[in-house]
Amino acid sequence: MTTSRVLAADEGLIWFASVLEAIDQSNAHSHKTAVLKACFREGIQQARQEDLAWLVYFLAGGKLPKRLRSALLRQAAMQASGLSEWLFEACYAHAGDLAETIAHCVGNASTQAVAPDASKRKTSEALRSGLSLHQWITEGFLAIADAQPDIQSAWLIDQWQRHDHASRFAINKIITGGFRIGVSRASVLKALAAACDLDPQLLAQRFMGWMLELPSAARFTSLILDSGADGSDERPLPFCLAQSMDDDWQAMGDSRSWQLEWKWDGIRVQWIAGHQRSYLWSRGEELISEQFPDLGLEHFHGLIPVGTIIDAELLAWDEQAQRIAGFADLQVRLNRKTLGAAFLRSHPVRLMAYDLLRLGSTDLRHEPLRDRREKLHSLLQATSSAFLISPGFSLLRWSDLQPLRQQARDARAEGLMLKHAESPYIAGRSRTYTANAGRSGWWKYKLDPFTVDAALIYAQAGHGRRANLYTDYTFAVRGPQGWLSLAKAYSGLSDAEIREVDARIRKTTVEQFGPVRVVEPTMVFEIAFESIAPSKRHKAGLALRFPRMLRWRKDKTVEEADSIDKLHELLSILNR
Repeated sequence: MTTSRVLAADEGLIWFASVLEAIDQSNAHSHKTAVLKACFREGIQQARQEDLAWLVYFLAGGKLPKRLRSALLRQAAMQASGLSEWLFEACYAHAGDLAETIAHCVGNASTQAVAPDASKRKTSEALRSGLSLHQWITEGFLAIADAQPDIQSAWLIDQWQRHDHASRFAINKIITGGFRIGVSRASVLKALAAACDLDPQLLAQRFMGWMLELPSAARFTSLILDSGADGSDERPLPFCLAQSMDDDWQAMGDSRSWQLEWKWDGIRVQWIAGHQRSYLWSRGEELISEQFPDLGLEHFHGLIPVGTIIDAELLAWDEQAQRIAGFADLQVRLNRKTLGAAFLRSHPVRLMAYDLLRLGSTDLRHEPLRDRREKLHSLLQATSSAFLISPGFSLLRWSDLQPLRQQARDARAEGLMLKHAESPYIAGRSRTYTANAGRSGWWKYKLDPFTVDAALIYAQAGHGRRANLYTDYTFAVRGPQGWLSLAKAYSGLSDAEIREVDARIRKTTVEQFGPVRVVEPTMVFEIAFESIAPSKRHKAGLALRFPRMLRWRKDKTVEEADSIDKLHELLSILNR
């Protein structure tokens, strides 16, 4: 097939590939945003709303509901390229990305897929006629997603051999999911808002819940055109996020202008009083109401005005001690399919409310925090015990902050939140300085992490630019009869340290199982983590929450690595 025929057939796919390529050609965030802005403006002028909807969806992190198995992609790629399995896997290990590996290896191979029968050839030919990106996805990929593996393989090979490298890469990324080209959801919405002359805050509000359905021209239009309603009463509002505190108290102004709260260790949610029922949304824009029927939120109807939105934290609850439980207890509840009465009684949860975003149909987000909090107290004191109200503190002087922060673990919290009493509720993270009030907005001041000195015992190569280096490590502590694996970590070292560790791993490898190397324990690292809980995933019988490397302890021998006893002692203290 000639290039012109390919362009005519799959113009939407090639347009999408060209956008990805243009974004990926620069490391400058401003250039990527400019490319997207121009793309949106041109696409709207060309009435390409349907394809633009898919562009927004994919770049904002969306994935297709159906995907092909990676094993099938590998087999099809080897068939199309003529490469042996060992050579293809070597290429994959070098590239570190399956989509990129296939795009390079397949090329314009001469091997042709032979459709098993005439009906399959007819389907393949039908997919060559003037496809937009939307049609290529819905009438092409999704049409064969449930087909037999031989049909899927034949379709894949046909697609790869009809397109150039950029389009093959786009095809593979659509199928495998995950476009790591240096743009975030916030960047996409910023560019779209600029292209359409929209208020970014308004667009962010309209976008809440937008990713829950597959894209369409109508849904894209609902984002960029004023339909008279800026969001459903059933959808959350964009969450206000906090910056990390940097100990610069002088820029904070008068300490009495700040409200302090505990930084709760749970799941950030918004509760909405709908017309027919109440809704509980996570910060990740997942509707999780049905996972927590024991909250009794349906009893609020008639007590709280329809449309009301409360910002809160979903927390595990210790019924016997009548206090907040640890995050590990909450994890047991997440994504669980069976919710029996006995299980709900043994793993209760509560909502800790700390802000009122809307009262009925009245938007309160631009009112000062102190006013929103007063209205929150008035509203919840007359309703239900399902809501707790996050206590607020004030400081006479900044020197009182550190002692208060050290009390966080006693309250089962991660640290402190600092919120300016005059602060509005603004989408995203706001870092604002004013001449009179000092630094305003929201700030989080977390406790210092726990640490453990552990030995590196397993290593695996990384991905992308680190595909040729061993960067994914498993660490262990000393047990009564040998090393006990405890955690995996891959962040925290400099590039120079990674290269040095990689060289040591290659010299001290004692066994190899597929991509994993077993190494002689010779290196000790200080591992930071937020909490610890029992777990069957590791030999140590424990799991660390958010483990990361703080430093390579070259000053310590493996005999000086910590033992499992230290971690059991820590677990015992945290469970008191």
